[in-house]
Amino acid sequence: MLLFREVVMSIKARFWQSIVPTVCLSLMLTTAASAREAVVKLDDGREIRGELVTENAQEVVLEIAGIRTTFARQRVSSVEYVKSIKEQYQERRTQIADDDLDKRYDLARWLFENKSYDLAKSELADLIKRYPNDGRLVPLQNLIDAQIRIQNEQGSAPAQPRPQQPQVKQPATPKPSEQPDAGEAIDYDRQAPHPRMTEEQINLLRVYEVDPGKQPNVHVPNEVMEEVYRRYAGEEGVPVGASAQRQALGWPGWRKLDLLFKLRARELYPQVIVHTEPQTIQNFRTTVHSRYLLPYCATTACHGGKDAGSFFVFRFEPASNATVYSNYLILNKTNNSRGYMIDHERPDRSLLVQYGLPRADAAIPHPDVPGWRPLFRNAQDPRAVGVSQWVRSLGVTPPDYPINYQLPGKAAATTQPATAPAAP
Repeated sequence: MLLFREVVMSIKARFWQSIVPTVCLSLMLTTAASAREAVVKLDDGREIRGELVTENAQEVVLEIAGIRTTFARQRVSSVEYVKSIKEQYQERRTQIADDDLDKRYDLARWLFENKSYDLAKSELADLIKRYPNDGRLVPLQNLIDAQIRIQNEQGSAPAQPRPQQPQVKQPATPKPSEQPDAGEAIDYDRQAPHPRMTEEQINLLRVYEVDPGKQPNVHVPNEVMEEVYRRYAGEEGVPVGASAQRQALGWPGWRKLDLLFKLRARELYPQVIVHTEPQTIQNFRTTVHSRYLLPYCATTACHGGKDAGSFFVFRFEPASNATVYSNYLILNKTNNSRGYMIDHERPDRSLLVQYGLPRADAAIPHPDVPGWRPLFRNAQDPRAVGVSQWVRSLGVTPPDYPINYQLPGKAAATTQPATAPAAP
């Protein structure tokens, strides 16, 4: 009898040993397949994005760049699922009429900027059939095709074994894409022929553009606040006393930055990290950069190629921060004898607007160069009005960013903002 029970127990043990790994693997695959991107909002105002692994009463676990990060539940204000690009596209598309050219073009640009090239290409193909004469569509189609080619080439290129070489430390140099060899033929869609802004310069520009009143996601290190206590003691708004100063260290970042702005503590701005894109830059991305600057001004036959002259704008990696922020700074710092590219006091007189108008309608006509054609029908064209409104939203005071960035182009005179246009 004892022998029979031992046989039964042995059979059961072997059964569970064989099935448990299969069940565990199945559960792991199910979890991975059902994982969704989510945004976890913490009690200090930060927003963390990643794949949601676990959510229960004790903790929330995100997988961020392959690393699992655990947050105590009491620190989590909310967990919001992020819809896929395809889901967002389908929702947006159902709300747009088939013949609404501008909104459908914006949708195609949004798909392109989110690297959903196949959907963008499909959306754009129908627009080109409907509106073959619209000047924005074919340049965007070319950008999409270029990105698809790059993806295909990267995916099909076999990895080449590298010969073993002695490790010799070399001084840092710019990436090849940022510094082409002299005399090399440049593909402006796949190379940046001049250095673009660095991450540090981009962050500093964000600091100057961000609005603390909108409670952006900002990180101000405690060391910065302690420096404020030392340098600005007695100034209005600076906490007084050890208890108040310790409490201020727990303020959300936007509130700390608001204090820095009120104190005009510009020497401390470079130590602030802004995670939220300022509204002015967001509007520039969607209203000016993607709809006007890239498809019209930044073509390789115009100011995005070898014949750009003194005004060059980047088209390489068009949706990247390096390109968007560099082009934003270029526009803000460029002027000539005829006016400012962005005229804060007279937005309608901005060269950015005037140079897109037919010469007969422009107060400052575009120079007569081969291949130029107007983009706007007239000054009342909604696209021209949109650019003017964006300039107007920047305010009447021209910015003076303390960013040491050499503008690309041949004319050194455009590397610093001028107080007034130079005389003709």
